[in-house]
Amino acid sequence: MILGHFKGDLGKGSFTRWGYSLRLGKRFWVVWFLMVLAFVTWCLWGDNGFQMAQSLRVQREALERENQMLQQSNDRLRQEIRLVQQDPSFLEWVARERLGMIGEGERMYVFQH
Repeated sequence: MILGHFKGDLGKGSFTRWGYSLRLGKRFWVVWFLMVLAFVTWCLWGDNGFQMAQSLRVQREALERENQMLQQSNDRLRQEIRLVQQDPSFLEWVARERLGMIGEGERMYVFQH
């Protein structure tokens, strides 16, 4: 049965049909190549392409570093709050150094250069 199928294909017009299918095949591969090229271009430079993913990755890393710095700052401030609440000498230091206050019965002398 298979041999009979091939025998029927070798008729008079079989070579013209074969040539036609080759030309159609070339068109198919050209269109396929252009579609693949368009897809790769879209993947690299499209709205959600690899370059956008890379820039988002860099942005995320910068935000993570900033977040870590803010967490460290918050930890220092929490420690400072705890010291102000628990240590009267630290509270006095903060009042003098940061707020410019003086103790009762003290005098402040300001020298200008």
